Amino acid sequence: MKSLIYTNIDSIRFPTDSVLANCWKDIIQRTRNDDQWKPHKTSVVCSKHFSDDDLYFTKKGFRRLKNGSVPSKCLFLSATETESSTNIKQGPSASNKAIDIQNQIFEPKPSCSKEPVSYDDEPTTVLQDFSDLESIFDTPRKVKLRRTLRRKIKLERKHKAVINSLRKKNIRLKKQNISFKCNIKTLKKQRLINEDVHNVLEGNLFAADLYSQMSKK
Repeated sequence: MKSLIYTNIDSIRFPTDSVLANCWKDIIQRTRNDDQWKPHKTSVVCSKHFSDDDLYFTKKGFRRLKNGSVPSKCLFLSATETESSTNIKQGPSASNKAIDIQNQIFEPKPSCSKEPVSYDDEPTTVLQDFSDLESIFDTPRKVKLRRTLRRKIKLERKHKAVINSLRKKNIRLKKQNISFKCNIKTLKKQRLINEDVHNVLEGNLFAADLYSQMSKK
């Protein structure tokens, strides 16, 4: 497997190597307590789930993941962050139990399947081109909130793009109207148009200005 370069938000895509990808999938299924979970084609793992020893820097300053690395940090906490606060305050014994469970569940298996990983289809087209890729260790509630936020942010960006486009169009029309007014005055001064034609053209420009002002409201 080639070394994986970090994205701009410190998230790492699934490896292309089928054995390693299945190891990642197995770890995530156990973390989420969901044997039916499958990664999307754009699924990523947050960098906080890899140890510092799994990372290195290239000569050009790029941070990369070493070959054969698997998620190994913050896994048990990620899977249980929706539990009530009473379960969190269980004392040292509960903490030790959590560590034991984490060590048992997330130790990489040498017998990971060599079958190619089957990927789920993308949940919605809205998420495909969004740069803020989610961590696959998020709880279902957090994933749902993140997706809702993404849709709202994308909708807001779309509205802003439309508004900016209309503003630029309005500026262009204003400049054209000013140019037309100058041309009309020049034509009238040179007696190339009569008074009636001048009045019609002036009326059209006035209507265009009025429409432009009304469209702002």
